[in-house]
Amino acid sequence: MNGTDCRRLVSVCLLLTAETAFAPCDAGSYDRAASISFQTGLSYVIPEITLVDQGGRRVSLSSQLDIDRPVVLDFVFTTCTTVCPISTARLSKLQAQLTRQRAKFRLISISIDPEHDTPEALRQYAQEFGAGPDWRFLTGDAASVLAVQKAFDAYRGGKTYHPALTFMRFPHDPRWLRFEGLVSADTLLHHFLTLAPDNVAAK
Repeated sequence: MNGTDCRRLVSVCLLLTAETAFAPCDAGSYDRAASISFQTGLSYVIPEITLVDQGGRRVSLSSQLDIDRPVVLDFVFTTCTTVCPISTARLSKLQAQLTRQRAKFRLISISIDPEHDTPEALRQYAQEFGAGPDWRFLTGDAASVLAVQKAFDAYRGGKTYHPALTFMRFPHDPRWLRFEGLVSADTLLHHFLTLAPDNVAAK
């Protein structure tokens, strides 16, 4: 078993372990089984910056966010061995769930370690987790990445202290949902289907 296979296996095991602690939440403020903090109606001023995706293409952050489909966003880095593999495996599961629902969506994972996370590193990381065309991995220069983290109130002094944060926004609505903690794919799917039913194809 090579290093990539080993990391994927560990990530899947971590996700399966974590998922047993989570249950889909209701309209309340917490995922009660896991005490996941959940806030709605948040406004963030998104900086006008250019980042680079896993294919090496330069893209404006606003062009990735202001689209006609719901956006789910998180922050990761590829050498992380704690929350990032769980978070990324969870988005991989969400991707599969939304694809089965024939939903319109965009997943965005922004690296907080631009020095190491080149487009090539992100491309390999994306492949490890089965990322499809609707999942973008973004990096950039240190100043731009820092500006994005601060815009989402996600910066805590560096990558060594990296909170598990997930953000969700729906088309034509500037407000964001913010989840703090390792929220499950099922909980994210619950909110997606409840708040964005028009983005799911009729069966």
